[in-house]
Amino acid sequence: MAIEKAKVLDQNEQFENQALNELTKQLIRIGNDVTKLYESLRRDMRSAFVKRWEAGKLLHDNHAAILEECGTMKEFCEMTGFTEAVLSNNLRGYRAMLSAGATTADQAVKILESKRIEPTSRNFEKIGTLLSTTGDNRNETIPQRKTKAELADKQLENLNQQVEAIRQSHVPDRSPGSGVSVVVHEEAAALSSYIEDLRNHKMKASPVKVPFRSEIYTEFIRNYPRDIVTMLPLDEKADPHHANEFYAKAGEKINDLWQIPVSRQTHQALEEGHETYDEAFLNEALVELMANYIMFIHNKLGIK
Repeated sequence: MAIEKAKVLDQNEQFENQALNELTKQLIRIGNDVTKLYESLRRDMRSAFVKRWEAGKLLHDNHAAILEECGTMKEFCEMTGFTEAVLSNNLRGYRAMLSAGATTADQAVKILESKRIEPTSRNFEKIGTLLSTTGDNRNETIPQRKTKAELADKQLENLNQQVEAIRQSHVPDRSPGSGVSVVVHEEAAALSSYIEDLRNHKMKASPVKVPFRSEIYTEFIRNYPRDIVTMLPLDEKADPHHANEFYAKAGEKINDLWQIPVSRQTHQALEEGHETYDEAFLNEALVELMANYIMFIHNKLGIK
């Protein structure tokens, strides 16, 4: 609107001071250039998304041939000079869109736009998480002034508040036949303590000092509806894969919270090195699982 008004001023040369009239013309040109740059950038980002989708499709269609010839994706990357993390993210993003019903790049773009998710190269790497997140604010832009550490801390704080609400609204009844109430209360207390420990040690490479143990959480992982690595739906119970290689030190006990749900085939591929993922993907997956677990507890208790 300001530019349109400026165009009128420019056409009529409203100012007696010619320097101001010239200033108006320059501002119009700059404003038009900025608009064109934004439009060009948006087109470029969408083009990059489509290219990554195409790369993911190629990898998906030829995945069996790659494993047959090279044994692992890592070996394929070493032989070709590609970055393993980039190829893995391309493959994972394509499979997530395929699982969402997109068989063409245009369909993928339409699905994302219908969910108010921008089809950008950056979002391509976390499509699985974005598609599985509920609510209308899944693609809100995070203010750049916040650091990743601050955002992570805020996420953990919000999660802890939900857990505390569960714990305080479900006072344990230790009378006969009320075992579930006691167990849920204790699980919520344990998870709350664990989240607080994460907040206190989030800046360390190995943030957890005391391993988290929970049969209820493990059973939640077994019943997760999809393979968190391939993004494909599961027809049977998931295998809990302990993805603690980025956090646990040698000799440390396995932490239940590092479990991710995968198919039996994916589990075997991970153990043998045929399938891989990077730390950034794992961090997003763990946050998604924790959030869904808390919602699972909410629904189980009928909390509104």
